[in-house]
Amino acid sequence: MMILESLSLIKIMNFQELIRGFERQHENLCYSYRSNHRIVSETFGILCSKILFFRTQLNDLPENSAVLIASSKIDSLIPLFFSCLSLNLRPAFIAYPSQKVSNQDYQSKLSHILENFLVKRVIIEEHEREIFRNISQSFVLTDYNNQNSPNLKEINTKNSNPSFIQFSSGSTGTPKAMQFEFLSTFKHTSYLQNCINMSSSDYLLSWLPLYHDMGLIAATLYPLFQGKKFHMMSPFDWIHTPSLFLSDGQKIGATHAWMPNFAFELLSQRCKDFECDLSSWKMLASCAEPVVPDTVKRFYDTFKNRGLKSNCLAATYAMAENTFAMTHKVFDMHTSSQFISLNTEAYLNNNFVLSKDPKKSTVFTSCGTPIDGTYIDCPIDSIGPIKIKGESCLSEYLGNSQNIIDSRGYFDTGDIGFIHNKELYICGRKSDLIIVRGVNIFPQNLEKIIDQIPGFVKGRSVALSQWDNQEATEEVIILAEVEQGINLVKTKDELKRRLKAYLDFDIRKIK
Repeated sequence: MMILESLSLIKIMNFQELIRGFERQHENLCYSYRSNHRIVSETFGILCSKILFFRTQLNDLPENSAVLIASSKIDSLIPLFFSCLSLNLRPAFIAYPSQKVSNQDYQSKLSHILENFLVKRVIIEEHEREIFRNISQSFVLTDYNNQNSPNLKEINTKNSNPSFIQFSSGSTGTPKAMQFEFLSTFKHTSYLQNCINMSSSDYLLSWLPLYHDMGLIAATLYPLFQGKKFHMMSPFDWIHTPSLFLSDGQKIGATHAWMPNFAFELLSQRCKDFECDLSSWKMLASCAEPVVPDTVKRFYDTFKNRGLKSNCLAATYAMAENTFAMTHKVFDMHTSSQFISLNTEAYLNNNFVLSKDPKKSTVFTSCGTPIDGTYIDCPIDSIGPIKIKGESCLSEYLGNSQNIIDSRGYFDTGDIGFIHNKELYICGRKSDLIIVRGVNIFPQNLEKIIDQIPGFVKGRSVALSQWDNQEATEEVIILAEVEQGINLVKTKDELKRRLKAYLDFDIRKIK
């Protein structure tokens, strides 16, 4: 095993000092957001005015109460969050109702949260009253406008180190809750700044929802705590019109962003002919999903002639249990130094063998070295579990007294990977691993193969497993969407051929 480490000393401020800093900069730009097809700029003065305004609607709640923010009104999310903190309430952004999630599933997860975390108020929008009609804690805030703006005055804070809550997505079960204190979060953003090094003239852009740790910590609290400008857009607006990311970025001179791998793929596919200038960008980091080498290369090849710099792309390995970031790596697209090739046959049998033959290789992307304050424990040139520890790491989930840290102080991320030349590489999630006849298979590797075959719709396939009683092993099942008008028999035969070449055995169920 090898333990990577990196530490530095930083100055920590308390929450009241942060608010006083907001008040002193009342005429300066704090952030901007997209609203009704236009970009709106918000000064620190307006932010403070909104914090004061929303406080009047929350100050009846007892301190330490949990407040859920289910609203998606982009102009009120940040001031509402800081209003809660200033009153020593514990705010938590939760996923707002969406057509992609059934009402039954949404209500089930919401009920679990309400029953287990002493929630006193659920902030919703007027049009959501019907969805929340059975929730006694539901509350529609009065909208802020200049007419009801309170006179700017000092914001009195009730706790110099308030807390907020972050819920996991709960996609595979009931959501887990994590509680973060202001001071530890501020310290983590300072470590992140030591790594990213944004300047006062830089501008971070994000379409990420604030109920996700990347949206809240990296794209919102990091720039706010470290005095950097940032721009927000609704995830619904972005997914409907991905080019908004590029056009808004050009308008504001955006320099930094974090996005999951699928966003890079989507922009490459749907915006490949979009006229834009990406020369202002300094960092576009892939995070929260496996960083697919082909996606990284395709994105760079798509936009390099529109000003995208060769050292702009990056990867961040992160998870909420460590507040956000654990490692970071800046790529040099003039080289292939960020990629490593392992012999596929050896890799499938859990062995580490470097390879130079592209036809017999599986390629991985480096996630780099640890950020300050974080230790990574993972095998060197051998595949095994990835564990972390450090000042930003939680010791337990809220509402569950069971310690999630082992006797050495490490948290098991649930990921499998390896360290090579002091850099971390991720193979996949331990829980996703499919083992067939002793062969270790990560579903995303099979899905990547499917995406490369003409006739299949990219990003619309999934590899699953099912226990086979006769064979006494798991069986791989492929579900994939095909394009209209293709020869289905030939397409399936080509898929079977490529999967057999990769796995050295047949996949029997392809649907």
